[in-house]
Amino acid sequence: MGAVSHLKDIHVVVARILPLVILLLVVSLPQPTAAAEPPTGADFFPDTAVVFAELSDPARLVDVVLNHPLRHNLESLDVVKQAYEAPQFLQFKAVVAAIEAQLGQTWVKLIKSATAGGISVAIDAPTQGTAVVITAKDEQTPNDLLKSLVAMANADASANPFQTKEYRGLTVYHIDESRVVVLGKSVLATNKAELGQRIVDMYLDKASNTLAQSELFKKAQKLSPADSTLWGYVDLAAIRRAGLAKELFMGGYADNPVLEFLMGGILANLKETSVATFAATLTAERLRLAVATPHDPTWIAEERDYFFGPKGKGAAPPLLHVDGELLSLSTYRDVSQMWLRAGDLFDANINDGLAQAESNLTTFFSGKDFGEEILGAVTPQMQLIVSRQEFAEDAPRPAIKLPAFALALWLRDPETMRPELRRTYQNLIGFLNVVGAMNGQPQLDLDIDKEGDRQIVTASYLPDKDYDTSRLPINYNFSPTVGFLKDRLVVSSTKLLANDILDLIAGDPPKPTPFTNTNASADLTGLSQVLEDNRGQLVAQNMLSEGHTKEEAEFEINTLLDILKTAQGAALRLTTRDGELRLELELTFAPHESPPSP
Repeated sequence: MGAVSHLKDIHVVVARILPLVILLLVVSLPQPTAAAEPPTGADFFPDTAVVFAELSDPARLVDVVLNHPLRHNLESLDVVKQAYEAPQFLQFKAVVAAIEAQLGQTWVKLIKSATAGGISVAIDAPTQGTAVVITAKDEQTPNDLLKSLVAMANADASANPFQTKEYRGLTVYHIDESRVVVLGKSVLATNKAELGQRIVDMYLDKASNTLAQSELFKKAQKLSPADSTLWGYVDLAAIRRAGLAKELFMGGYADNPVLEFLMGGILANLKETSVATFAATLTAERLRLAVATPHDPTWIAEERDYFFGPKGKGAAPPLLHVDGELLSLSTYRDVSQMWLRAGDLFDANINDGLAQAESNLTTFFSGKDFGEEILGAVTPQMQLIVSRQEFAEDAPRPAIKLPAFALALWLRDPETMRPELRRTYQNLIGFLNVVGAMNGQPQLDLDIDKEGDRQIVTASYLPDKDYDTSRLPINYNFSPTVGFLKDRLVVSSTKLLANDILDLIAGDPPKPTPFTNTNASADLTGLSQVLEDNRGQLVAQNMLSEGHTKEEAEFEINTLLDILKTAQGAALRLTTRDGELRLELELTFAPHESPPSP
């Protein structure tokens, strides 16, 4: 029995110790070591960098650019053909050919191999220096390339030659404060010796205080689009602390109401946020640019509630689309509140001008307060539409053909404001006729159309018998119109556009676009057609303003039109969502057969 008991005790001890033994054996076995990640640009730079930009895949960008339809379109322009024949470009081609011959690679392959690991740029706050890191596919490429470039630069007797010195076992090329040095697969170039020395020391000492490890950098990365061609960020907090770009962080343009209307809320956000990121994505079809910052509605002061709305919940209405559309824009702006809070937004000169304007406008609107009763009569949601104007065969045709434009609004109290606005419009037409008659201008003929709840009050210019109907003045682009439908108000430069918009809004009322402050789309093809319609006038104006001959003016106008034809459309969107303020601009290119790769 004693032996049995002893065996049981051994069994218990083994049962308890065996798992620990197995664990110790497993831990003590050699573990596979994860391959070290190749350093990125952010791993080289110090965490004091306030601006950073990274092109992670230059080879892809080179392929996109070389095979882009836009390249073929631009190279077909006369101005580009002339630039290719200029002495400076021919000299540049000779330098490229010499580098290709020395390294035995075409410039395309050379760029791809020399930048395979990406290109990064940073601006450092303490040294106020700029540094660039270019990472190649191997360690031999940067050494060969740098030696070749230095040799060619030093061969130019008129240039200041590169000097060399050793620092911690590395060869440093330098001219004045500029430094160039190879770090493994990468080439570091900087315009400040102090910054270059710091980066080299961090690289050799494997320092941990790099930009890649900073919390702000990691926060900025979360705002970056995953598919961006170029990405970067700006440390706004550090720039503010340094007292730089003070005008940018004042929260508004105190001397410019138009820029305040367009950007006041954005600047107020920049005043408080810590970081801003930017990104660009280029494909054969489009170029997309985006800027993003953290956003908190509580950062926006009360005087700028007009921009994002109370608690930041203001939303733009959906876009309106008409035939021949050039631009459609919708936005949220409480213009009444902006006007009433002008004393908190603008300097004394602007406020004096606004006070004078308000006095005149109050008189014009029969004693009604312009800011509160007139501007306050419409909601902050507004829609702007610009379209190409078509003229009927039997209609008067002006010599210069302008686009039509209209503003669509919502009335807070349509029953009260309809007659008020209609009378004001009629008074305005009468005033224009009196002033026009004194200056020999054609007269406007007033007309009213009414069908159910839909009303259109319009005025049109009637050709005078003394006018040459083939060269009518610019006035004949306009038939100023106000249209009413339910709670909607349309103010338009032409009756036709007003009717088109009223037809669009006659159905179900549109819903606001969530999280969108401003939305816009433009048809650049249509814009080039408008300019084409006025080619003769543009040439004549160029001759008068620039003093060019007819041939020179035609060359400039043709170049402008050809460049515009390379683009198809543009879109802009400003959104506030999930604690982020984002401004996006997208440019789409006209389709064209891709050129062959070089």
